[in-house]
Amino acid sequence: MEEQSAPVVRNGQVSEPKLSTKVELHLSCRNLPNLDILSKSDPFVVIYVRKELEAQTRQSNGKRSSHWVEIQRTKTIWDNLNPEWSDQILLDYHFELVQDLRFEVYDRDSKSEDLATQDFIGYMETTLSRIMGSRGASYSSKLTGRNGKNDRYGEMIIRAEEVRSCQDIIHLQFAAEKLDRKNFFGLGRSDPFYTISKSREDGGWVKVWDSEIIRGNLNPTWDAVGIPVQKICNGDYDRPIQVAVYDYESNGSHKLIGSFNTSLKSLQEKRESFQLTNEKLKKKKGDKYKGSGSFVVLKAEVEKRYSFLDYVRGGCELNLVVAIDFTASNGAPSTPQSLHYQPPDLNFDGSLRTLTDFNEYQQAIISIGQILQDYDSDQNFPLYGFGGAVNGQTSHCFPLTFDTSQPEVTGVYGILEAYKNAFNFVSLSGPTLFSNILAMANQYASRHASQKEQEYTILLVLTDGVINDMDQTIEQIVAGSKLPLSIVIVGVGRADFSNMEVLDADDTPLVSNGKTMERDIVQFVPFRTFQGNPTALAAETLAEIPEQLVSYMSSQKIQPNKAIVPSEVEIQNAPSIRSLGETMNKGFHDRAPSAPPTHL
Repeated sequence: MEEQSAPVVRNGQVSEPKLSTKVELHLSCRNLPNLDILSKSDPFVVIYVRKELEAQTRQSNGKRSSHWVEIQRTKTIWDNLNPEWSDQILLDYHFELVQDLRFEVYDRDSKSEDLATQDFIGYMETTLSRIMGSRGASYSSKLTGRNGKNDRYGEMIIRAEEVRSCQDIIHLQFAAEKLDRKNFFGLGRSDPFYTISKSREDGGWVKVWDSEIIRGNLNPTWDAVGIPVQKICNGDYDRPIQVAVYDYESNGSHKLIGSFNTSLKSLQEKRESFQLTNEKLKKKKGDKYKGSGSFVVLKAEVEKRYSFLDYVRGGCELNLVVAIDFTASNGAPSTPQSLHYQPPDLNFDGSLRTLTDFNEYQQAIISIGQILQDYDSDQNFPLYGFGGAVNGQTSHCFPLTFDTSQPEVTGVYGILEAYKNAFNFVSLSGPTLFSNILAMANQYASRHASQKEQEYTILLVLTDGVINDMDQTIEQIVAGSKLPLSIVIVGVGRADFSNMEVLDADDTPLVSNGKTMERDIVQFVPFRTFQGNPTALAAETLAEIPEQLVSYMSSQKIQPNKAIVPSEVEIQNAPSIRSLGETMNKGFHDRAPSAPPTHL
């Protein structure tokens, strides 16, 4: 799967776009040291990539500075000194670049995700090119401890493979019958779980899936699961896969009950029982061996999963709705210390030419809006404020056009102009309440959810502080999780945003009035983390939206419409979108309100 990267400017020269490809890494370790007293280590891995810092942080000798950025953590494997993780680490591979990687192995000692509370085992550094260039794209290296030595910290093995483009999901459910007894010398019941491994070109296997454990059952039925086809067989339905059933042991020494080899194609077509075979028992018992149980396929159905671009090509539009915080905690707009401060010469006539000349609200609007506006054909965006006082009355959801029947402005720069103009009519107030804004967004999103008319709403909330209606906010988010809606929250300023992480719900789904959110629709990003790097800000805030859109459409069984092929006339007459430089030099042409509203 090849993708073309954006042109790169070096020393004033634009280089040609390069081809990149997506690769996956699978990790395992051997002979890790045992850091626990009463049991074995419980290892997990933290993966980092090296990123260059911005030019302004370049070292005095002219060399670029860099730092390690965490990109993923594996799950924890309990009581195991030879762990094999089923986690899939996806990376963009660029042949022409040096891509430094660092892998840190820890022994989990607490539920906290703070690495300072875990026992460090060792680390290994390498490059992606070294991994891909190794024989069979398999690379191993000893782990180095904090003391700089690598003689007693174990070894890491990395297996890599190019990823093929495949969006499909296979829904599987399995059962087993008459499994061998593995506990108490064959007298007790086993605690079975199964694994799925895919074959490698070198004849080996890479584990890609672990099931849940069913306690004390020789005839288990496991939960139905949906697994990406790419993860199991990289899109090749004929590729050999191995299913193995184990008896779980708390010390990590799981006992093999039996296994069999098959393929996804075979699982789909035959829908039969497979005999589980334990080669050691078979060799030991000879003709008396009758197998170690049956593995039953209850379900093996492929769901055609479309891509984000499939929906876009079929005419699905993204509707951007923007909400801006006008609470008093932002500070008086006339003072330079205010988060809303705008220099008197902010007239877009060319006197301000860089993004950092804008305040944080404006920078976020430009960084994110410049991308999203490309997916909205009419370029009209509803724009709201909250927490401000209009005509002396505090409102927690008011249009910045001050016309409730027409809350839309044209283009990203219509948003900026209306925001700039709003301070003529709005005074800062409070408190910070989100629920009214979210209810408004839910209302917008509820209008667009059909096969014929495909639209998806993205609410961008810009705020400076802690919200004061958490329960009502969660209630609206849970309701919105059923709708074609994503919510992006950007925290500006230096406030404590810890409660915003709860809304992000990456690990724990939100629950309100006994109802659990149907899907994760919220992404929170603190602006200060990406200050001075608008590209990274946009990437972080928008990264989850394509998958959120696809997951919603799939849940509603909405397929992409037939790709739209515009005529030459339609292409020539399509509305143009003004670039940042063009607009800043020519000024705004979207008319802002000229008088305060009489009512809202």
